[in-house]
Amino acid sequence: MVGVAGVEAIVHNTVAVVVLMSEPLLAVKNLSVAFRHEGHFINVVDEVSFELQRGQCLGIVGESGCGKSVTSLSLMQLIPHPVGKISRGEIFFKGKEISNLGVEELRQYRGREIVMIFQEPMTALNPVYTVGTQMLEAFHNELPQAQARARITALLRRVGLAEPELLLKNYPYELSGGMRQRVMIAMAIANDPSILIADEPTTALDVTIQAQIMQLLQEVRVSLGMAMILITHDLGVVFEMCDYVHVMYAGRIVESCTVEQLYDSPAHPYTRGLLDSLPRIDVDAGPRHRLQTIPGSVPAIGRFPRGCRFSNRCARRTSQCDNSTPPLRELGGGRKAACFHPLSAKPAS
Repeated sequence: MVGVAGVEAIVHNTVAVVVLMSEPLLAVKNLSVAFRHEGHFINVVDEVSFELQRGQCLGIVGESGCGKSVTSLSLMQLIPHPVGKISRGEIFFKGKEISNLGVEELRQYRGREIVMIFQEPMTALNPVYTVGTQMLEAFHNELPQAQARARITALLRRVGLAEPELLLKNYPYELSGGMRQRVMIAMAIANDPSILIADEPTTALDVTIQAQIMQLLQEVRVSLGMAMILITHDLGVVFEMCDYVHVMYAGRIVESCTVEQLYDSPAHPYTRGLLDSLPRIDVDAGPRHRLQTIPGSVPAIGRFPRGCRFSNRCARRTSQCDNSTPPLRELGGGRKAACFHPLSAKPAS
């Protein structure tokens, strides 16, 4: 006969097995995105693979030009044609492949199941239409207008905007940056989506408003049970909001790890460089301590180094780095890094 403790153990193990076996909400496999450059296509996102679980907040970090925004646009099928295209790979949402869907099929996902807050709140809204007109479009004409107006009024109130009835008559240029971003968030959550992609959601906002917007995103994510992909340069925001992190460099993921692993023991020299460039208040570095910088800059399209794309900026560079591309390999504890000479953890056998 199994006792209470035994029953609890069986239930716990059963739940663990179910979690492990459940399919991810979003799965990206070997995604490559190419843009036309000097007469031919060159991959600016190269062999990117990752998964997003239900309710998870996934951070994607890296310098400008590393492919973060292009990756997010490809998930929404918003790569501009004919200058750009998904050249390889698959995107699965709830187990269904969605990277080759037609326009009508995409409408069932884009703006409903998967939504995006774009990088620049000042230009994301159309300046010649009122806020109310643009928000009504979020419902795809599927609700009676009176019901839709009541819904968007409630949404604007939910994201902290006062007098939403009057706000519906305003044009975007009549609103502050923080107000526009709140409108964008309200539009994004109008249909209770499964995934919210936030691409630098606090760009061009002052520090106080940035904190308010990030807190609002976190509250909305938790209350709706959404998964979220957060694209940002701010590693402090990543620590506060994300569960797991992908570090991108020159179109590739160079490290994947939990937030705790990222801060406690980064494995890739690039990740270490990003962290060393941040001011620290938890250590006594002395009054004249200088922040470390990563020499050079992200290589331009078509000018990637032959081997490791970070090799020309890395202090741990060897001839192997110059001639071979390091695979993204397991380092133990769920961490992966694309480096022949990782800083921490030993490669899994």
